[in-house]
Amino acid sequence: MENISSNERTHIYRLNCDLLLHIFEINANMFEDYDALQTTRSASQVCRCWRSLLLETPWIWARLLDVDWPRWRRRPAPEWYAELLRRTGSAPLWIQARYALMADSSSYISRFIFAILTINWHRVERLVLRAVEPRWTIENVDLWGWVYAPAPQLKEFDVYFGDVLWSHPPSAPLFSGNAPALRIMASDHHPIDLHASWLPNLRCLDLDLPCTPSEALIALKSAKNLEYLFIGVLSVAEAGLETGVIHLSRLSQLTLNVGFEHCPFLLNHIFTPPNCSLTYLPPNIKVDQLVPHIFIPAVQALGDFAKRSLNVAASTLLVLHSDYSTLRFQYSTKSSTQNLKLMFVCAQEAEMPRNATSAILDAFTCAGFASVTDLLLHIPAGTPVDSLVAFLEHLPAVETLTTGEEELELLAKVRDRLPVREGGPAEVFPALKTIILPGQEYAEYADSLDMHSTVHAFVEARCATGRVVAVRDGEDVFRKYM
Repeated sequence: MENISSNERTHIYRLNCDLLLHIFEINANMFEDYDALQTTRSASQVCRCWRSLLLETPWIWARLLDVDWPRWRRRPAPEWYAELLRRTGSAPLWIQARYALMADSSSYISRFIFAILTINWHRVERLVLRAVEPRWTIENVDLWGWVYAPAPQLKEFDVYFGDVLWSHPPSAPLFSGNAPALRIMASDHHPIDLHASWLPNLRCLDLDLPCTPSEALIALKSAKNLEYLFIGVLSVAEAGLETGVIHLSRLSQLTLNVGFEHCPFLLNHIFTPPNCSLTYLPPNIKVDQLVPHIFIPAVQALGDFAKRSLNVAASTLLVLHSDYSTLRFQYSTKSSTQNLKLMFVCAQEAEMPRNATSAILDAFTCAGFASVTDLLLHIPAGTPVDSLVAFLEHLPAVETLTTGEEELELLAKVRDRLPVREGGPAEVFPALKTIILPGQEYAEYADSLDMHSTVHAFVEARCATGRVVAVRDGEDVFRKYM
C-alpha cells in the first residue's frame, strides 16, 4: 500500500515558499501573540525545508526581538539572544521590552537591549519599551544617547517610564528631528519638539508630561493627519500663550486623561469630525478637584463638545451609572464605529459630589438622543427630578431599560411631572418593552405577592395605559460599570 504519510506526499510539505512565508509572517507578530517567538522557533525545527526557509528569511526574525520572552519562565542564555540578533541580518527591527527592565532584571538583558538600540538604532522600525526602574530611565544619558540620533526606519516609538522619572531630560530634539517614517508616537516625560518635521506624518500621538495644554495644541497644529490622539496628565497651564482652534479632520478616537481643570480648554480648542469617538478618564480625582467651579465647567465642556462634534443622533446605547465614588456616562452606535465614554473615579478619600449626576444630565440633555433604544440607568436616589425630566424627555425610543428599584421610584416621580398631552397623560419611555433588573431585585420581584411593590406598581401603571412591559433577570448587570 502506498505510504501517504511520508514527507514527500503529505499535503503540508507541498505548500510553496510564498504561502509558507505568509503563514510564518502571520504567526510572527509578537505585539499580538505573546508566543510568536516560540512559535517561529518551533516552526524552524519542524523539518529541514522549513528550517532552511526561515533561516534564509532575516526579516521574520527581525520582527521577533521579544526580550520579554519567555514570560514567567527561565530566560534563555545570552548566547540565544545573540543568535537571534544574528538571524536578523540587516532587516528592520521590531523590539519589545515591556517587562525586561524591572528591578530584578538580569544585567545581561539590560546590556543586550541598550546595545541593540545603540548599535542598530538606524534599523529599528518598531520599539515598545517600559523602563520602570530608575537606573534604566532616560536620566541615565549613557544608555539613551541613541534616542537623539536620526531614526530613518522608525515607524512606532512607544516608550514609557511611569512614575520613576523625577526630572525631565534635556530638551534636545528626539531623533535629531529626523524620523520620516514615524507614524505612532507615545512617550511620557520627554519634551517633544513642537515643530518637528515628523509631526505631520503621525497617525497616532500620545501627549503627556512635561507638555502644557497650550504646547499640546501647538504640536497638534502640525499633526493634522492624526487618527488617534491620547492626551495624558499635563503640566500646569502657562499664562499669555495664545492658541487658536485646531481642526483634526481625520481623527477617529480622542482620549483625554487630563484633570478637570484642563478639560474645558482642550475641548474648546479641538474640533473633530462627527464620526470621532471621545473617551474621558480624569486621573485620581481628589477632593479639591470636585469643587463646583472646577467640576461643573468640565462637565459642561464635555456636553458642549458632544453636541458640537459627535454624531449623537446615531447612538443606540446610553449608560448612566453613578454611585458614591464613581460616575460613568457613555453612549455608542449599533455599529460601534463611534462612541463617547466618561468615567470619573474618585480617590479613596473623596466622594462624588451630590450634584455630579444632575450636572451630567443637564450637560447632555439634547434632542440628539432620540435614537437611543437601550438605556442603563443607575443613579443616586437623591437625583433632582427636574434634571431627570428634561433629560428623559429626549429619550422617546428606549425599548430596553436596565435599572433598579430605586430608579423606578424616581421614574414614577418623573412620570407625574410630565406635561399632559393630547390623548392623555405622557409616559416615560413610551416605546419601552423590557425592564432588566439586577438578579437579587428580580428574584424579589418574581417571588413577591405584594402588588404594591415599586416594580409591580411601575409595571401595572404602564399596563393600565396599554403599554405592557416584560421584566427580565439581569443577574449582576451593574458590576462591569462599578
